[in-house]
Amino acid sequence: MKVLFITGSLNQGGAEYQILQLAKLFQEKGNVVEVFAITNYSFYQSFVFKNNLKYSHLDNNQNKFKRVIQTSKKIKQFQPDLIISYLKIVSKVAVIAKILSNKNTPLIVGERTSDIQPLHDKVHFNLMRLANAVTVNSLSKLDYIKTNFSGISDKTYFFPNILDVNEISFLDKKYDQSNLHVGFIGRISPEKNILEMI
Repeated sequence: MKVLFITGSLNQGGAEYQILQLAKLFQEKGNVVEVFAITNYSFYQSFVFKNNLKYSHLDNNQNKFKRVIQTSKKIKQFQPDLIISYLKIVSKVAVIAKILSNKNTPLIVGERTSDIQPLHDKVHFNLMRLANAVTVNSLSKLDYIKTNFSGISDKTYFFPNILDVNEISFLDKKYDQSNLHVGFIGRISPEKNILEMI
């Protein structure tokens, strides 16, 4: 199977890391994979090279309409059997580009934040009715979509973040469990659910 992963960039961020991990897993299962970014930033480029992922990108100076046209051309050129995109702007680009490419390729869009913006969400999730499936990485966002957007509630699924236990493993270390310290590094905002972690 040929899978095209569409992302905003290789810039640092959780969603970018997650889509690259997903592309790596698909490739390890024998699929032909390409990661396509609608801007050119290189924070995760070492991950792409290390895992031998095919990667292409658009230039940063292109306007939003040209990005949609170029993404449509990429879909026509790559001829994927499946398209996966993450994040709101990128998913909008993917939906419109798929329509312009005149392809019936299944499209899965990923919602990677539990942030709620009622007016923006109304426009966005109604457009996502044109996708084949929507994934979310939090149960609160799953409940929010199923409660407020009946048009996509039956095709929205919980898909948690990927954690590479080969890269981050504590199994080989011994800890004094009576004096265990846990830290958090990240943005302090509601969607990070710091209260639940505490």
